[in-house]
Amino acid sequence: MRPTSPVSNELREAGLVTDAGAPGAAARTYLDVRERGVLAISAVAQSGAVTSRWSCWVAPDRALVLAGPQLTSLGLPVDHRETLTLTTESLATGLLVSWMGDGPTWTFDHGAGPDTYLRRAVQARVAAVTTLPATPERASWSVRRAWQEGRWTEFDLGSRRAGVRQRLIRAGDLDWFRPVDRRGGLVELQTTASTDVMREVLAVYESVRGVSTSRPAGPAA
Repeated sequence: MRPTSPVSNELREAGLVTDAGAPGAAARTYLDVRERGVLAISAVAQSGAVTSRWSCWVAPDRALVLAGPQLTSLGLPVDHRETLTLTTESLATGLLVSWMGDGPTWTFDHGAGPDTYLRRAVQARVAAVTTLPATPERASWSVRRAWQEGRWTEFDLGSRRAGVRQRLIRAGDLDWFRPVDRRGGLVELQTTASTDVMREVLAVYESVRGVSTSRPAGPAA
């Protein structure tokens, strides 16, 4: 990277590198939190063929969050820069819930309709940019209602190192589903409330903590 490039200038202005190209004071603080981290969690969001990541390293006294753009609005982001934030563990949890776009929603069960769908159909709905795939011919009222509304975003959060994983689908501003893979190329869309999404995020943190407290956090992936 050239010392006079726009990226170099931006890094210097943020205090991440010195004029000599060495790590700046801010960079050393970030690295210190990551190295002392006892807990590491990541989340991957996919929507409209775009992927964004959220990572958190928790040290005993603070937490470091690295977040890509949100993928919850109809318009996909054009600025893919990531944001670094030093905060506390409790506020980091809130930042993840906010990044996932969790807010008050109505939640309805499938009723008499099916709760299992072709995995490729659900994946196509998540990947849709402007043209939506056809609603499944046999769809429950809750799926039919959410299929035509907003952007569907799939979140995969947890820690590979700790063996903890949770998947959730934000169906626009209408519903949340918990996808569970079934045999035969099918996926069950379990309905879940927005308050349950917050509980799921907290449960992931506690599960990772139970595995990770006795060893270094390592990569947040």
